[in-house]
Amino acid sequence: MKKSILFLFLFFLGVSVKASVDTLRHYTVGTPSVYFQTYPVQIARFMLPQPGNIQSLRVMLAGDNPAGSAVLHLFGHEGGNIVPDLKLDLTPAITLHKTVAGDEMIVVILPASIHLDNNQFFVWIEDFQNGAKLASDNVTYPAFCLAGSSGGDFYYEYLETSSGALTFKTNAFKIDVIIDYESLPSPSYFEDYTVASGIISDAYSNRGASVGDFNNDGWDDLIRRNLLYKNDHGNFIDITASAGISGNPYASAFADMNNDGLLDIVYVLIDSVIIYRNNGDETFTRFTAATSGANLGYDGTQTFSVADINNDKYPDLFIGRLWKTYPTPLPNYLYLNNKDFTLTDITTTLYPNPAQNLRRTRASQFVDYNDDGLVDLYVTNYYLERDEFWQNNGNLNFTNIIAAKGIDSNATGSNHGTGVAWADYDNDGDMDLLLPQFAHPAYVVQYDHRGTTIYQSDGKPNYNFTDLIGTPSPDDDIEFEETHAGAVFGDVNNDGLQDFYITNFYNCRYSDFYIQKPDHRFELKTQYYLPSQYFNTGEDALMFDFNNDGKLDLVTGQFNKYFTLFKNDFPGNNNYLKLLLRSTSGNSYALGGRATVYAGGQKYTREVYTGRGARMGDPYTLHFGLGILPTIDSVVVKWPVNPPAYETFKGLLINHAYTLFEGGQILITGQGEKKILSTFKVYPNPALSQFTVSGYMDEGSEIELSIKDITGNWISEIVPITKIPVGPFSFKISEQQLSSLASGVYLICLKTGDVNHFEKLILIR
Repeated sequence: MKKSILFLFLFFLGVSVKASVDTLRHYTVGTPSVYFQTYPVQIARFMLPQPGNIQSLRVMLAGDNPAGSAVLHLFGHEGGNIVPDLKLDLTPAITLHKTVAGDEMIVVILPASIHLDNNQFFVWIEDFQNGAKLASDNVTYPAFCLAGSSGGDFYYEYLETSSGALTFKTNAFKIDVIIDYESLPSPSYFEDYTVASGIISDAYSNRGASVGDFNNDGWDDLIRRNLLYKNDHGNFIDITASAGISGNPYASAFADMNNDGLLDIVYVLIDSVIIYRNNGDETFTRFTAATSGANLGYDGTQTFSVADINNDKYPDLFIGRLWKTYPTPLPNYLYLNNKDFTLTDITTTLYPNPAQNLRRTRASQFVDYNDDGLVDLYVTNYYLERDEFWQNNGNLNFTNIIAAKGIDSNATGSNHGTGVAWADYDNDGDMDLLLPQFAHPAYVVQYDHRGTTIYQSDGKPNYNFTDLIGTPSPDDDIEFEETHAGAVFGDVNNDGLQDFYITNFYNCRYSDFYIQKPDHRFELKTQYYLPSQYFNTGEDALMFDFNNDGKLDLVTGQFNKYFTLFKNDFPGNNNYLKLLLRSTSGNSYALGGRATVYAGGQKYTREVYTGRGARMGDPYTLHFGLGILPTIDSVVVKWPVNPPAYETFKGLLINHAYTLFEGGQILITGQGEKKILSTFKVYPNPALSQFTVSGYMDEGSEIELSIKDITGNWISEIVPITKIPVGPFSFKISEQQLSSLASGVYLICLKTGDVNHFEKLILIR
């Protein structure tokens, strides 16, 4: 098996490959050569198994004339497209010169190594002179990935005619790429913990998720579209039936709709909005809040956002819709809370003329962008229709300021908006905008369509925005991607800098993790965090700390459908703080409020919101990474009233979770304890015949290793009670120890003292 294919196989299994210099090739060595010399442009598409530095290339040219030549271009990711449209050179064009008749492998030494973080690149060869021709092998290869109508199938070899017509061949060009691969963590920092957590992942469960602590026990619970999961110390229990909840919503959210301090549940059904009142005993009572004959639900509702738009303490609801039959638009809705579990349709507040309410909406989020205590609304529209940015002027009066702020525009109009994520990513106290967008590469060139962009807030007094990305270029912080969908901010490594995860539409397109650097630029680090470079998701995602270990975990989908919970196993010991705000002058869960943490001369601001992007109900708990800062000076809370009211809290400790009540009360809801076990990994995973358990002990202890079935039933002991000192440890579990086990999903249990730690293992026999 060729080394490149082996790399891909290992990565699809989730096994990281350590740093090495290797030859990446897609052809079979020693096979006869074939040529397609009638095509003036010939393009080799390379899939990059892990980040690395291209050092040099070898290209086989043929032809009887020893003076033959051709010109080579090296292009990068190109938005995940089949072939380059942007044609952004990673290095100046290089002329290849033959020196002998017949086949000749020409060595190309680059003037400087080229670092690539993404999952593909292209070798583009043109301008063939004096009979030169590019050699292919005579082997037939299947497509690397079959996307069908969703973006096209992906092969290794493409040919372009003089008129620009494109075709593919099932061969592979005889091109070698010498790459020095990066050293990667093994396994990656985020582990698929869905099954181990007790969550069922079915083919329809990625249509939305919402997080909130509905029973006030300090553990965030989860609605996975139509199922309510109670969080029992990191294990999720389906209590949908016992809680009295039923229905098949297209969107669902936690929100305290009657302002009694208990999170209720809002369902958007096909023809109505249902509110399930929280009875305080883990049961709910159903109320029909609003009805509509306009088909609110299936194939329509794309987004929802919840906030108290008129500061009467009762959360209101925005519903954004896309289409039922492509591409016919559907109207959006704005509902005012009547304080009695009913809603009033006040959509004309935003859209006095119904004809204006026919854009194709994909995402939305409430945000107090100008810090005045009135929540504003951002609506992301698709189909080259201008986004809407509704400034809340008070008294249910809104002004669309999208044009005044210069957001979502290009030389020919507007863009294909797909998501929205507001956050103070640069720690200056103002809310900035990450705007995921869909953009065909050819239209970027022809019509100035824009890809994903960050709009940085300029702050007081005008709160204007600076576009930080501009048109695609090789040195952009965010690499251009054709099919970006939704995005979510979160400080996944607790260094005090918010990172973000961004999803993709289309099959054979892959999601990305961007980690923020101290200079507030972003660096693509997908394979450090996800199982591989080739992780395909659904429309959006959210982050929350499901197991209360102080690290943000990730909820997303796989292959545009399967619900997935990733547990964050980042090995660093950075500090954190978690805050839940409870207001009395404003709505009880402080939607639209903010907390700013002051520590070590730095400040970190988070705003409370839920209902972001495509049907994602973000947690009410605010998460702050603090890096190595040992103490907190103070926390200033802006309560969600107009004009804003501010309150300062002191005496908070790092690595704790608190509820801060308006009026000064502080309740400790969790605290970081000294851990015996710092890290615990099982790899490779999936395992074929044997695997290794490794970790790091912060404190010497006896440990015991056993294997259990997925329901927690004990199967066998694999390592008896063993004393482990402080430091790293590793145990290799042999094939003989696993001989009685069939293929399936198991739990590896590591016991330290009275505490059991679990990691999921997929065994393939």
